[in-house]
Amino acid sequence: MLDVELAKMDPELARKVGNRLHDAVDRFEGVLADAETELRKTRNQAALNVNTATSDAQNKLMARAERVDNFLNEKPAQAAGIAFAAGVLTALWLKRG
Repeated sequence: MLDVELAKMDPELARKVGNRLHDAVDRFEGVLADAETELRKTRNQAALNVNTATSDAQNKLMARAERVDNFLNEKPAQAAGIAFAAGVLTALWLKRG
């Protein structure tokens, strides 16, 4: 409504205002496009970091599981004694609680 009234009063001023508004919208559109690009880069980097951390954690877990497996195979009597002691301690702890 205002732009129609402005155009009736001063067509040249209305054209200038319209051009400036279009320029502002175009600049804002560029800023939004840049922000979107940066967000996508950040998201991709975060995904890569999560994948790397997950892979590292899996590798550490597998290495520790292999160490436990080796211990069980190399020293079965000690492993059974440790399991028995852990069971006794757990039972005592549960009785108290």
